[in-house]
Amino acid sequence: MRAFLASFALLAHLSHAVPLPEELVRPAFVAGELERVTCRALEAEAQKGGSTLVTVEVSNRGNTACEPVLFRCEWKDAKGIAQTAEVARVPYPRVARIGRLAPPTGKQEYVLQLPAKEVKGLRVAVVEALFSDAKERAAPPVRVGRIEHGQGTLNEQPVARSSITLENELDHVVDVVLRAHCTAPKDADVLLTATIGPRGKGAFDVLAMPFQIEWRDPLQYWPGADVARVELVDWSARLAPDREAARALLEPAWTRWLRLADAGGAFGGRYEYGLESAYLPEPKRLRGRFTVSSSGRVSGEGTKAKDGDMGLGGIEKLVLFAHRPSFEELLAKNELELLAPGLVALRGPGFGEVRAAPGAAHAWVPGAGDSAARHLESDDAVVRVNAQGVIDAFGTVSEPAWNRLETKPLLGGYVVTAKHNPTGTERTEFGYALLGDRVYPCSFREERIDAWGKRIGLETCRLDAIAPEADAGGVAPAAPMGPGVEGLRAAWSALYRHGARAVELSARFRATNPATDGTWLGVRKVEGKLVLRGFRGFSVATPMWESPEVIVDGKFDASTASALGFAVIDRIVMWAGRDPAAFPAFDEQFRGATITRDAEREFYRSDAGSVRGVLVEGGKITRLVLRGGAERVCTWSATPQGLVATKLETSGEVLEARWSEVAKGLWLPVEFQFRGVFGRDWGPETLKLESVQAK
Repeated sequence: MRAFLASFALLAHLSHAVPLPEELVRPAFVAGELERVTCRALEAEAQKGGSTLVTVEVSNRGNTACEPVLFRCEWKDAKGIAQTAEVARVPYPRVARIGRLAPPTGKQEYVLQLPAKEVKGLRVAVVEALFSDAKERAAPPVRVGRIEHGQGTLNEQPVARSSITLENELDHVVDVVLRAHCTAPKDADVLLTATIGPRGKGAFDVLAMPFQIEWRDPLQYWPGADVARVELVDWSARLAPDREAARALLEPAWTRWLRLADAGGAFGGRYEYGLESAYLPEPKRLRGRFTVSSSGRVSGEGTKAKDGDMGLGGIEKLVLFAHRPSFEELLAKNELELLAPGLVALRGPGFGEVRAAPGAAHAWVPGAGDSAARHLESDDAVVRVNAQGVIDAFGTVSEPAWNRLETKPLLGGYVVTAKHNPTGTERTEFGYALLGDRVYPCSFREERIDAWGKRIGLETCRLDAIAPEADAGGVAPAAPMGPGVEGLRAAWSALYRHGARAVELSARFRATNPATDGTWLGVRKVEGKLVLRGFRGFSVATPMWESPEVIVDGKFDASTASALGFAVIDRIVMWAGRDPAAFPAFDEQFRGATITRDAEREFYRSDAGSVRGVLVEGGKITRLVLRGGAERVCTWSATPQGLVATKLETSGEVLEARWSEVAKGLWLPVEFQFRGVFGRDWGPETLKLESVQAK
């Protein structure tokens, strides 16, 4: 049951006797300057209920009207401890509305409520405001009527109840703030909030005295309420939402967030799943093969039949963000509404982990029979877009940023590398493998912490031998054609490729990193032994080896040692996935494509596949243009068996390698350096292989 009903939606009672509603003229909203808006506290009134009512004066030095919607208050409590609170003058949406204004070069007073009885050194600032050419209304559009007293029920307990009658003259939803004087349970003044439907008239029940102005349930309250008198001290009317503004904010952020479906195709490989919990007698370790379909469905096998689903469930969590819908698919099922700067509500089922709870339409909302037109509910899904145009949080209307996202740039877009909640009790880190132009999620590590900082759970899932799955129902495309085929074939065939025979590689390794990637768990130097069984050469289209084994030197627990071993393999894949020689041979890579050549230079264009452009200079490929537009600059070194890449630069990242002939005719990179892979501040990392043997 809700803690208190001071924030309550009144049902509209429609009647032919009611005067015709008044329609507000939508003002022209403009980008204002918060720097020209100042705020100061005029009066702070401590109340016996434990709160303080603060009257603030907002001064607008700008040339357009200003309606503040969100304040930040900073003060010291009775013990001298600094406190901060954001106080919303209106509920969501905090855009597209008209209420009490601070006129151009003028002032306006507002009343706020803080959850503290003693407020020292109070400072107040406006952090969100609407600027427009709106004119101040002469009188509030909501009339306050009689107060009635009786008994109600709160948390299944009888309490005193007061009912306040309100009437809305507008054909718009109006949010109001009332200052009520209560004689019980405390002799004090409080601020109550109400939301009234268009032409709404009725009474709402006050069952508790809140500590703070809240447009949702507060954490603390005094049960019961005997209201002696009440006055309306603030109001703001909602206008029709600006759907295009919501779309303009979300679409580019959503589109830049890399999706596996953008590159197309299913993929598969092997997985290793681990689960440790304070409630399990021993850790679980599961291994098996898996397949992820193009629609995101996970299937495969486990170590044990009863445990297999647990491991596959880990893969489902891993691919959650990569297999979200396209923006067009999102729009087909959700209506977007801008709630505040950077916040967009998904009025519908949401997506993946971001799902809205079903809610009934409010009868007073115009078009209430349409679920997309219902009033915002506290469980409606919300996503947040930051100033860099990146989605950095999601949650619900009641907790918009409950899930905080950390992101890194990749291939001109970005990926989510971590998700955590604001309490710090749960954190999930994600890893990715880039193979050609496809970004595959390849690892996650979810840690759960109790209130005392003790780890109570650790869940991990890591994928290996990742490769795209063939489309069983597809028709094999034709061989490449066009005037550029032979020229590009010659340059493409000049690259060194391992060949068909499988070998077993073993080596000592030494890896260093500056702790800019969580994959290493903060361990800056890792040494040990590496074995790659069934190594078939670098490839973005087929598994590169049968099974890897990494033995890490030092005293690490099993989970940490496994994670560090995975990090070593991941760095080898990091190079291989970008190496042009890891792309398929010419006829397979450009199957179904028409290849042309520019007249003025040796630049080849392909209309299909993952490589859409190739620049050849002096017989060497110096630049690749990938599907999606990312460009890769290549530097080469010659060997008797073909060209090997020594430097690869893509979208700000720089990878370098030194190759060695580890067996007759078998070349392998034995020293790597990685810089800027996930942003300018990432790396540099190094990996060195020594005493390499092939058999």
